Amino acid sequence: MSEEPEKKPRAARARKKTAEAAPAEISAAETPAIAEAIAPEEPTTKRKARPGDAQTPAPIQGEGGEGAAQKPVARKKPVPKRREKSADPLTVAAFSGEGKEAGEVHLSERIFGQEPNQAVMHQALVRQLANARQGSASTKTRGLVSGGGRKPFRQKGLGRSRHGSEREPSMVGGGVVFGPHPRSFAQEMPRKMRRNALRSALSVKARDGLVSVVDGFGLEEPKTRAMVELLQGIGVEGTALLVLAALGEDDPGLELEPARPLHLRAPGDPEGRFGTARGDFRMSRMPAEVIYGPVISERSYALSERGQYTFKVAPQASKPEIAHALEQHYEAQGIKVAAVNTINVRGKGKRLGARGAPGRTPHWKKAIVTLGPGQKLEGLFGSL
Repeated sequence: MSEEPEKKPRAARARKKTAEAAPAEISAAETPAIAEAIAPEEPTTKRKARPGDAQTPAPIQGEGGEGAAQKPVARKKPVPKRREKSADPLTVAAFSGEGKEAGEVHLSERIFGQEPNQAVMHQALVRQLANARQGSASTKTRGLVSGGGRKPFRQKGLGRSRHGSEREPSMVGGGVVFGPHPRSFAQEMPRKMRRNALRSALSVKARDGLVSVVDGFGLEEPKTRAMVELLQGIGVEGTALLVLAALGEDDPGLELEPARPLHLRAPGDPEGRFGTARGDFRMSRMPAEVIYGPVISERSYALSERGQYTFKVAPQASKPEIAHALEQHYEAQGIKVAAVNTINVRGKGKRLGARGAPGRTPHWKKAIVTLGPGQKLEGLFGSL
């Protein structure tokens, strides 16, 4: 038997292969000559440009290069950071009407220093969101959908299910079962709980250092930019709630507009006539939105002989609104209203439709206006 050749270990064989594959060493003097030989030759003539080639656009005058005018970049004014929270949360910063810091103010501990009640705050928030709902969603039941007065097909013999009306809930175009109907989502909450929720919210804001005091607003004219600069000077970021002092006799130039279309006037305004202890009301609705027109009848004509006139008015119109609208409409005649009486008139029963279904005319509201002594409305009844 022939002897087998002795096998070399794997590590020795790997070192041998690596040595064979290693490239020859190149000296530093030979490197430039080799690089010049490998580099491709540049073409002596340029190739003509083709439609598909990308072209470098020429620089436009004023956009690049030396001396080109750069567009100014608008920079926002730096918003001053809020003051760091002090050790006492009831001590807050006070600012002047120009947005400059003017010392510190100590808040009332009874309002801004109580322990927040999260349960009451949550209940107050749910109540406000519920009261904001309109509750006008409505659907029609099978009794409200028009049609469906006859049986759609006979009872037996067709192999179909039994139906007595096309307006059943199971039919297309029929009524809705247990659907929504207009209702009120209003929720009640005791007064003490509402005030407790408000004090809790204010205490949380004071604890977080988000309460500031401003000594009046030094705005020469109502400009949004001026108000924004003032809020930025105070350090307001995002949204903010502005709480104004109560309107009193010391603010003769301040006007407030409540939810109703009225303007609150300061006491002593010569234009105000109807008012309360806090101020006089001046109406802002147009006369046509308050008074719809005169009521022409035998009784209204008899009342006009005594200086009393009857008008059909808006259902929500109040007596001061009616008086002001009438004086504004007859301003050229110098009419002054002495008294206003309102009456809600119920609609009369009436047969409606071609079949004479029982119905009722809509309700409406009328006002009997009494003018000052010796005054009359000219041309109200025409030639009557």
